[in-house]
Amino acid sequence: MSNSSSIKKSSLWSLPAQPLPEADSTADPVFVTIWLVVTAILTVLYHRLLKRGQIWPEFWTIMVGTAVLGFWYIVVVLDRWLHWHKDSVVYGYILIMPIWDTFYVLSTILILWGNYTIVFREFKPRRFTKKQKQWWWGVAYAFLFIVYLMSTFFVLLQFALSVVWMEFSSLNTIADVATKKRQFELTMNAFFFGFSLLTTGAASVAILWRTTKDEGSPRLTQIVLMAANLILLARSSAQFGIAIQKPNVSRNTTVFTGDITYGLLTCLYLIIGIWLARTLSSPEEIVTDDIELVRNDIRKAILDKLDEVTESHRIDSPEFASLIDDLLANNKRSLVRLLENGPLSANVALTHEQKMQAAEAYLDILREKYGALNPKVGLNWEEHSRASSAFSMKNLLPGQRSKQELRTPSNRSLRGSIHQSRSRDLSAMFTRQEPVLEEAVSQ
Repeated sequence: MSNSSSIKKSSLWSLPAQPLPEADSTADPVFVTIWLVVTAILTVLYHRLLKRGQIWPEFWTIMVGTAVLGFWYIVVVLDRWLHWHKDSVVYGYILIMPIWDTFYVLSTILILWGNYTIVFREFKPRRFTKKQKQWWWGVAYAFLFIVYLMSTFFVLLQFALSVVWMEFSSLNTIADVATKKRQFELTMNAFFFGFSLLTTGAASVAILWRTTKDEGSPRLTQIVLMAANLILLARSSAQFGIAIQKPNVSRNTTVFTGDITYGLLTCLYLIIGIWLARTLSSPEEIVTDDIELVRNDIRKAILDKLDEVTESHRIDSPEFASLIDDLLANNKRSLVRLLENGPLSANVALTHEQKMQAAEAYLDILREKYGALNPKVGLNWEEHSRASSAFSMKNLLPGQRSKQELRTPSNRSLRGSIHQSRSRDLSAMFTRQEPVLEEAVSQ
């Protein structure tokens, strides 16, 4: 009784220093030291790229998250080596990691959100309506708010648990705080996993479904971006799984497993991120966006011509090939005038020759897809799509192959809504298959 009352009176603050529990192996401190060095190097690389304006501004969030993670690893490395050496520390030492884990939580949130903003760039206006984009952005913001809320409660309860242990005022109080802390730890990791799943779902919709439907297959950068999302999803899954298993395994096992999986998958994602940052912001990718604006003006010009020749759809549509011939007639004067006046292609970062090559290449694609369509005769799209599959393009621009930027759209997009078309009005069909950007329509 006297010993218990003595401990209660003095709490743990006044007790002498004691050796830390020994780590199971040297591997844990060695690995976290490697992660510290890697994150420090990657932070410098991200900062240099951002300072030179060579990458998208969305990568700024990734850079900050990497820097915060490196800051967290400084104390983690010290802690893991202290455990390996079994150094003696005062009991107040248990307050350090709960405070420092704030940087771990913040880094996780920053990297997850930065990754989502990069994926959201794939929601191109032509491929997604404004309402669809608002839905994906709104759901992500709602998820982010909940993640912040759960993370804040977890950090506060983790610190509170250390404080009540130090005070040693009541075992019931300690047990109550520990229970709540575990509940919020599970909830936080569940939302980390949920947010990663949401981001992977967004990437799947934008890249695997929509890009494949419009372009035939994703570009290399899109495939790598999808792989990066799967890595973050695997990291969140591992975090969640470790949090679930904590009561059933030893502390050393959960710490070691968490340090290895979290550090390895995070560093792998950040290394891929450096390649993505430089590649996605490269002139070739910028040219790709400008080419889309050129294509958009051509689509709008064809729709405007259809409206004119059909007297606002009061008479039959002509053969589609004739609309392309009209743009290329008289030494391509109509096409040149279109590219000079825009509305979207007038100010793109392409030379006149590059715009002409992009426009002519796209007209070849449209001729191959729709040139045989005659509203008075009809067209079997099943046969047309098989004939189109053999179609291939010459170089669009120097150094650019058609398989990268000008893929023939997937046959599935032709067979879907129009199986056997005898449309007498090309306008509705063409708008469905080749939608025009909203900003172009408004001009």
